[in-house]
Amino acid sequence: DGSLQCPTCKAIYGEKTGTQPPGKMEYHVIPHSLPGHSDTKTIRIVYDIPAGIQ
Repeated sequence: DGSLQCPTCKAIYGEKTGTQPPGKMEYHVIPHSLPGHSDTKTIRIVYDIPAGIQ
């Protein structure tokens, strides 16, 4: 419909412009902390976007 939607709260915002390549983004919460942040977990973000021409 031309709008963007937050995957978490489902709020609609912004407007899509141009074309977008097929692809996906995943995130995983890992129960390990990083140096300097001993009281937190780690969020790992993985992008899968096929090769193409911009």
